[in-house]
Amino acid sequence: TPWKGDIDQSQFDFPWEQSPSCQALIASDPNLNNLNDLTERFVVRLSEIVNNAGIPALYAYQDILRTLNGNQLATQRAGVGFWEMVWDQGYRNAYDWPDRGFETVIAVPDFLYFDFPQEIDPKERGYYWATRFTDTQKVFSFAPENLAQNGTTSVNREGGSIDGSGNPLTTPDVNYTGFAGMQGQLWSETIRTSEQFDSMTFPRLLALAERAWFRAPWEQDVTPGTTYTPTSGNVDTGALAADWNRFANALGQKELAKLDAAGVQYRIPTVGAKGIGGELILNTPYPGLAIEYSIDGGASYIPYDAQNPPAGADFVRARSANGARVGRATPVD
Repeated sequence: TPWKGDIDQSQFDFPWEQSPSCQALIASDPNLNNLNDLTERFVVRLSEIVNNAGIPALYAYQDILRTLNGNQLATQRAGVGFWEMVWDQGYRNAYDWPDRGFETVIAVPDFLYFDFPQEIDPKERGYYWATRFTDTQKVFSFAPENLAQNGTTSVNREGGSIDGSGNPLTTPDVNYTGFAGMQGQLWSETIRTSEQFDSMTFPRLLALAERAWFRAPWEQDVTPGTTYTPTSGNVDTGALAADWNRFANALGQKELAKLDAAGVQYRIPTVGAKGIGGELILNTPYPGLAIEYSIDGGASYIPYDAQNPPAGADFVRARSANGARVGRATPVD
């Protein structure tokens, strides 16, 4: 019996499919056989308009450039925003685009889409079609050039090992000439307020800037045939952890205060809690942020003292660097 989620794809209308003008053009031009040919014609014509306006480069998402090479466009330069998921086949396919003459901007959704949740919790905002979470540490740990390397340091959409649809991530046989850069995306159809915008963007944007502007020692060269798994041992995860610790401390001790001063309503992280020896140990990803706990069901909160931790709590939360805002309170089981 059909259920609410069934989709009849035969009912889909493709772009321009119902346009009489487009159908007439395809029928009258022997060089146009279908809508895909019309898309190619459209992009080439658009590049001519852009070039005639004195604009030297045309960038577009890969969807409309699939059948083209960069030298087929009229502009001096051509660029592509690459958005395939790393854990699927993106770790391989990204390298095709520079070979085809496109300046390639890495914009993969499983690491660089900021409309995804920052932790796995139903109370977190965001989609999850490419990944269940993208926190600041995940963005910081992203290897934007050697995409297969992420098979050692991250997880797939289901939270398991990134395996390239059944196979370990192996750097393809490519002559890597370099990507043009990397880019974060925040699709705004779920954004209703400036606070929501800020909290989805920051501080993840700072981690993206770190990876875009600085190549860390733990980032591996693009070496064809190198396989990366969580246990392959060819990434210095100790150096990565130390680098993240440095960055996280810079956020908590300095950078978040600067965002406060600028009026940026960044996301305040949730608090981690663990019972050890009859004491409740609390922490946040960014050292230096004030932590509070409640023992009366959330009616009031007590500042957390790491030297004198409580025996238990009902709820825990963190405050912004300037103390003016509080993050989401989470219950302690």
